[in-house]
Amino acid sequence: MLFAFALDAPPTTEAGADPSLTTTPDLSFSNIISSARAGDFEALMAAAINIAIPAALSLVALFVGYLIAKFAARIVAAPVCKRVDETLGRFAGKFVFNG
Repeated sequence: MLFAFALDAPPTTEAGADPSLTTTPDLSFSNIISSARAGDFEALMAAAINIAIPAALSLVALFVGYLIAKFAARIVAAPVCKRVDETLGRFAGKFVFNG
């Protein structure tokens, strides 16, 4: 399974229970689907939390990095275009953005 590593949950115990009776929730894909069809969405929500939240945070980090790179490219390119040469300024801006 492609995302099997993301679905591994740590062992859990009930409060005050014997730690030797540790259980690991079964978050396999077939178990998630069968429990969702039965109306139990707890396993589906656990899988969504384990996968969706890190994915969303990664997308936010990429977007923020894009904005920072675009801003830095504009900061570098504007004075070079104004004082030296427009072609060199555009090159410097793209160099900063892609670098």
